[in-house]
Amino acid sequence: RKPQPGLIRQAEAQHAIDLPRSFVIGDKPIDVGLGVAVGARGILVRTGYGEEAVQAHGGQVPGAAFVAADLMEATSWLLGASGHPRDAQ
Repeated sequence: RKPQPGLIRQAEAQHAIDLPRSFVIGDKPIDVGLGVAVGARGILVRTGYGEEAVQAHGGQVPGAAFVAADLMEATSWLLGASGHPRDAQ
């Protein structure tokens, strides 16, 4: 159960996942905690339970590398943080 890293560690071993270069995205602080527990970066989205979590923590979510408005913003930030080139628009 989250934030215990057992299943993530199992997936890491089976699929050669590079956890320090990985991200965990969720709408609860426990999701961010899972990312921290496995050495990945946690992103909290304000959708779902996320806005409530942000308000409960005074605008900052402990351990979160980024707080995004939604999954699209989280993905955009993730791509930039991982050095992915973007198309000029």
